[in-house]
Formats: sequence, C-alpha cells, structure tokens
Amino acid sequence: MKLYMKKLLISAALIFAAANTFALEISDTFIYNSRFWRNNISVMARPYYPLAFGAEFDLISHKDIDNHVYAIRLPVAFRFGEDHALSLHPFYYPDNANGASAWGGKAVFSTVINQDEVDQSKTRADISAAFATQRADVFRNGVLTAQDSFKQAAYGLNLNFSFFDDYSFDMTGNIYQYLSGVKGVKSVFGVMDQAELADLGTLDYTLALANYTAGIKIGWISTVSRSDNFISYRYIDTHNNGGAHSILMSTLVDISGGWYLSFAYNHIIQRGGKDLYAAGIVFKF
Repeated sequence: MKLYMKKLLISAALIFAAANTFALEISDTFIYNSRFWRNNISVMARPYYPLAFGAEFDLISHKDIDNHVYAIRLPVAFRFGEDHALSLHPFYYPDNANGASAWGGKAVFSTVINQDEVDQSKTRADISAAFATQRADVFRNGVLTAQDSFKQAAYGLNLNFSFFDDYSFDMTGNIYQYLSGVKGVKSVFGVMDQAELADLGTLDYTLALANYTAGIKIGWISTVSRSDNFISYRYIDTHNNGGAHSILMSTLVDISGGWYLSFAYNHIIQRGGKDLYAAGIVFKF
C-alpha cells in the first residue's frame, strides 16, 4: 500500500510538472510586534490555469494569551475565462488549551467591469462575504459567559484600477455584522484574527471586534529594482476600542531564479502608536 501511494504521488508530481501552466508558490513570513510574533507558511499550486489551491499554517505567540495559537487555511480559487474568478478561504483555529477556537470562511468574487486596450487600463471589482463562529468567553452586560458560541459575518467591496500593468489604485470598504448580537458586549476572549473576515490593511493580530473599515492602496512595479510595491491607508472602527489608522508599506523584491524577498512595515495610530514589521522569503516555480 505504501509503495502504491508513493507511485501515485510521484505520478501526480510528474503530471503537474509536465503541464505548461503548472505553478507553485511557497512562502514563509515572520511578523513581529512588541506584544506578539507570528509565523505564516503558505503553499499555493496551480495545476492548470482555471484552478489554484493551497494550504496555510499560522503559529502565533501573544503576551496576553497563555498558549500558542494555531490557524489553518485551505484556500481554493477558480477562474472563469479572463474576466471572472471565485476564491474560497475556509479557516480553522483549533482549541489552544484555553478553550478558545474558531472556524469559518470567506468567499470573494472578482470581475472585470471595464477594460480599455488603447489606454491599457482595467477596472476590477472584488465582492466578499464571510462568516465565522468563535468559541470563547464572552463578557456581556457585566456577565462572563464561558465557552459561548459567538457568530459574526462581514461584507466587503474593493475596486481596483490598474494602468499599463505597472500601476494600480484600490478603494476598499468592509462592514461587520454580529449575528449573536454585539450590544452590551465588553470583550470576546477569542483567538480569531478579525482579518480572516475582511482585509483590515494591517499586519496586526486583531482580536478587537471591528465595525467597519475604509481605505485606499497605491501599488507600482519597479523594473529598476525588480520589485512589486504598495502603500496603503486604512481606517478601522472597532467596537469599544474606538478608531485606528493603519499605514502599511510593503515590497516584494525579485532576487533571481524564482526567489523573492518580502518586507513590510505597519504603523498604527490608536490611543498612541505601535509599529509592526514583517520579513519573508517567497519561491515561485
């Protein structure tokens, strides 16, 4: 049986390698802040053009959480011609021995709504919807309910304008909905990053409940430094914690032979300021 499985895996690998459209991307990113660190390992494969799938694993250590936090994601994406795509992002946070866990997923539909071959410009809309259930201690109306089931959802719209395949501009907005109700909730002692449900435009491990976000992003490709870069601003309104302003700068540098280095810096202003840093290595086959 073991020999049969080994032959099957080798055959599958040879078939993928023989396909002209086969692509593989592996990345390892480390994020650091004075209160937590996070290591993200991601593998994405595209056996042929319309389909891509992969796996992500997070290991998180936070000063406010006694045990390590783990997160598992299994993203899959489908393309429908050149103009439409659908991606699914299921995730799971196993019980971290504190009794906190979470599961859910996000779906994103992308479509090209305008394209001008003469001006070499394109406008794309990304529409997202997400759902999650957290198993956590919930402090509501002065009462702490242990191991409560806390359900929430989020909806988002992103408009991307690209020019000459080198420059892009994004306008993004997201809104959260609390299906279990949020009135009187002082805290949810969970482990799920709220960025699972919507792009928050930050490197932060966001545990505070978000109400809505809005922001912009400017991206450009530099042929001189062989890098892909962006800078973004996001306003994040949170339940019980006020608003936060997030400025994020990121660059992906082409080293050679499919190897890339990534760097990012994030400054957040919320009742003071804090800084986050990220560094990673990416291999594209």
